[in-house]
Amino acid sequence: MPTGRLAKYSDPNLPDPLERQVRDPLRKLGLHDRLVGAASLGQEARIVPRALALVIAAGLRYAETSDPSARALRAKLGEDGVDAAVEDVCGLSRDQDLAGLVKARIGDVDRFAAGESVL
Repeated sequence: MPTGRLAKYSDPNLPDPLERQVRDPLRKLGLHDRLVGAASLGQEARIVPRALALVIAAGLRYAETSDPSARALRAKLGEDGVDAAVEDVCGLSRDQDLAGLVKARIGDVDRFAAGESVL
């Protein structure tokens, strides 16, 4: 059994369901929050955040109908498209490198959802 900070992740008495981790994508995909903020910091350090771009793209595709934030995100994507969602939700201008990385990875997310391998 792991010790220290990682111990809680192996304790079956402390479940951390996926639904809790991904709910409220409008907030979690914000410019200064955990995903886009970390990817932006990586870029400042000259790291290309390919994996974070994939996670951001997956967050943009999150479609849990019981989550009001996810429903609003789906509506925004349907009405305004990916470019506007990346700009409005993630706070990234269309010409930023990170915006391009995220948009490129959306195709990977869509292919994965369709059952194709993306590795």
